[in-house]
Amino acid sequence: MPDDSTADRTRFDDLLAAHAQWVKVTIPEFDADRTDQVTRLLRIAFRAAATAHPGFDPTAWTHADADLLVELERAMQVESLATTEFGGELGVGLHTMLVFLGDHEQWTGTTESMAYAREALDRTITDRLPEVIEEERRVYLAVEPMRSLLELLRWIGKGRDTDPQGRFAVEREDLDAHLPMPDSLTGELWRFALRRDLISAGGGKVHRGAAASTWRGDRPPIGDIREAMADWIAYRLDSNSAALFPKEEEQLRDLVHQALGPNPPDVAHFESRLEEFDPDELPEDDPDFYADPNRVRAALDEFVAEGWIRFEGGKWFVPEELYIRVRAGLKELDHMQYRRREERRERKRRGRGRGRRW
Repeated sequence: MPDDSTADRTRFDDLLAAHAQWVKVTIPEFDADRTDQVTRLLRIAFRAAATAHPGFDPTAWTHADADLLVELERAMQVESLATTEFGGELGVGLHTMLVFLGDHEQWTGTTESMAYAREALDRTITDRLPEVIEEERRVYLAVEPMRSLLELLRWIGKGRDTDPQGRFAVEREDLDAHLPMPDSLTGELWRFALRRDLISAGGGKVHRGAAASTWRGDRPPIGDIREAMADWIAYRLDSNSAALFPKEEEQLRDLVHQALGPNPPDVAHFESRLEEFDPDELPEDDPDFYADPNRVRAALDEFVAEGWIRFEGGKWFVPEELYIRVRAGLKELDHMQYRRREERRERKRRGRGRGRRW
């Protein structure tokens, strides 16, 4: 039977391998050599923590664990000039490990202990962390809706005129010309920005919203852009409900889920659906089950145009560097739809209650 140290090594190695794979596709600056170096340093740090704190769990750092790991990182930086680089790399490795655990829902500790660990590391890491954050920000801002949000805020500046209800800018054509997104999506972007309080409209004017106070220049806070990216995906899948029939909406969501996996949807999928589809069928005949493959494919291709789904080699798939954000968006969509169902149930319950006679 393996001893505890053998079990720890196996557990550490599995986690470190998954983290290394994620780093390679998420942070282009981490080439194979640098990733291997960070992995070796994390392994050393985790084994040191397990020796000092028996029962150490790499997915649930206690305050004492976080303090120990930070002290080890500091010690590496001050030990000698030769190890300063290693100290910085360990700090970045510990930071990316926390991001990885959080985004992949593998963190098993408390929310408070995660916050404590991140704050302790943020106070320590100085030189290497910015380039990691900048690269992640660059990936998200390469997606057209996120870049368009920045352009929308720039265009609004100190304020613009809108229709009386604040539903849209008077200078619609000028705004369209400033956005990298297709004109057909400008309305979606406007409503999304209102939803996130990035813009505020009323009294015939639109201004930057309260949430836009930190969105300056080309560098919105990384936490804000992460949330906005996931929220946009949930919003787009949800807003398609107005344009698609229920079965088409369901199929579109399933295809996005499939695009995250090892067997993404391909052209053959739609060809087979078209063979089964009766072009003479009318939506009003059975609206709950009507699904036109051409309409579903057109919706999926809109996501390709936005940049968070890619179409290559006859397949639709999520780029690896956006995998976590898309998955987070799908999870947010589930929450939105759950809340909507609960609200409907509550309204029905209240309606039945009002109809009773006592």
